[in-house]
Amino acid sequence: MNPRFAIVAVLLAAIASLASGCLGADATATQTFKCPSRASFTGESPDGGADVLAVSAFMERRCGTLDCHGSTLRPMRLLGKFGLRDPASKNITGGAPTTHEEIDQNYSAVCNVEPEQMDKAAADFGQSAEKLLILQKARGVEGHKGGTIVAQGTPGDDCLLGWLRGDKLADVAPHCQAALGGL
Repeated sequence: MNPRFAIVAVLLAAIASLASGCLGADATATQTFKCPSRASFTGESPDGGADVLAVSAFMERRCGTLDCHGSTLRPMRLLGKFGLRDPASKNITGGAPTTHEEIDQNYSAVCNVEPEQMDKAAADFGQSAEKLLILQKARGVEGHKGGTIVAQGTPGDDCLLGWLRGDKLADVAPHCQAALGGL
C-alpha cells in the first residue's frame, strides 16, 4: 500500500472514531454546578426581610457600566440601573432601580464565567477562590481591560472574597456597602 494512502486511511479512521463519539453523546445532558450563596450575592434576605446592597450592587456599580460589563459585547454581562438593562423590564439606563430579574441574571453571569472552578470554590468554602478569574481580574493579577478594580484587603475585595467563601449576607453586605460608599 502506498504510504500516503496509509496515512490518509489512518486519519479518516481517527476522524470517524471522533465523530461517532460525538454522535453517541447525549446532546441534552446537563451538568449542575454549585455557586456561593445566592442571598449574599443578591442581597435578598432569606427570611423575607428587607433587601440590602450586596455583591451584585457592588459589581453593577463598579463593573456593570455601559463601557465595561454592561455591554452586550462582553462575555460576562452585568445588568443594572447604571448599565445594560434587561429588555423585558423596559427600563432605561439611569431609570428605575435594578430589578430582581436583573440581579438573578447577574448571579448567573458571574457564576458561569468558570463554572467548574466556581463549583470547586463553593465546595471548599472559598479556599480556591484566589484562583478564580473573577477575583484575579478584579485585583489586576490577570490582564483586565478595566485595570485593577479592588486592592487586596479593601472593602470591595472583602465583599467579593466574603461571598466566594460562602459568608452569610450579614457578614458580606457591610463590606459591599462600604465599597459602594466610595462610588
